[in-house]
Amino acid sequence: MLRWSSKMSKFVIGICEDEKCVHGIIKNLLDKYAKQRDIQYEVIGFFSGMELLESKQKLDMLFLDIAMPGLNGMETARELNLRGIHYKIVLLTGKSEYVKEGYKVGAFRFVTKPIVEQEFFEAIDDVRSCLLGEEEITVYYNRIAYKIRLKDVYYIMSEGAQTIIYTKDKSYRSEKLLKEWDMELDQRLFIRCHRSFLVNLSKIVQLEKNFIYLYLGYKVPLSIRKKKRVEEAFMIYDTRYR
Repeated sequence: MLRWSSKMSKFVIGICEDEKCVHGIIKNLLDKYAKQRDIQYEVIGFFSGMELLESKQKLDMLFLDIAMPGLNGMETARELNLRGIHYKIVLLTGKSEYVKEGYKVGAFRFVTKPIVEQEFFEAIDDVRSCLLGEEEITVYYNRIAYKIRLKDVYYIMSEGAQTIIYTKDKSYRSEKLLKEWDMELDQRLFIRCHRSFLVNLSKIVQLEKNFIYLYLGYKVPLSIRKKKRVEEAFMIYDTRYR
């Protein structure tokens, strides 16, 4: 098993492919993708279906070659399903006749061989869009750690040298500054709408001149200077990820 990682791994990608040269091609494409999309990622490499099945590694997505010796890609995907392991699987194939069978074993997308950069990038974009908001953040306060899914956060408010994170049922204090959250959180989902507020785009009901109305009756201020950028970000979210 091979492992490559960036400084702070977040998006974990598996490659199950028997040819070492294909691992190298995919790794190079992932490096290019990560630079263009400004993401941090980790890659776990497997050279057989059995090696993958024996691993306990958690993956966000998996590039799975169909034509492998021994346990092929279809058999590997079928066995993953039987074990209750449901990765976002992108099947690698040079033959279109596998498409119908691939969907039967839960394939999310297909990428044809030889791999074309645009198709490869689109497959990752689709997986990331599907997983948007499923990541967890860890909030520390008074030496206690709380884990919160991003999709459960409505907004984050600055209060002095701390921040307060509001969810559906409760709020959490954090020792992290708002500008730190702004740099860390996925900008497809969160945007700075005011010097003291970050808002989750998926929770917006309505934008008005000076306020943003959210589900559950939440209301946060909207800076005039940031209004255009918020409107543009919300439109992108609404058309691509809603």
